[in-house]
Amino acid sequence: MVQVLLVESFENTGRITPVGRQSIGLRPDYSLKSDLREFQAEYFQDGSPKIHVRLNTKLVKMPEARIVASRTFDQIEPASGTDTTAIVQSFDETLGKVMRQAAQWTLREINRIEATTTD
Repeated sequence: MVQVLLVESFENTGRITPVGRQSIGLRPDYSLKSDLREFQAEYFQDGSPKIHVRLNTKLVKMPEARIVASRTFDQIEPASGTDTTAIVQSFDETLGKVMRQAAQWTLREINRIEATTTD
């Protein structure tokens, strides 16, 4: 699920078109490895849930499979309510923020790396 959403986030930027899941057999210049570390609703004494999403990413230069950058994205947002629909919607919004941050960071890192290797 996370991989599909990351691909969608990259496609939504409009800045990169040749993007896809590893299973489709692309020969990429870079690969983004991700590890979902937190994906939970945290409930506090006052009864107000907060949605916590943390995603660790590693940008890997191919074909040498060398990690060239890494970052963890951590987002905690209050849920819009306590019912199931509100919790699910809040998960969607919080995960969406993390995905956008990861896609934007990855594109900036690739531009930075490419700029330093062409000098």
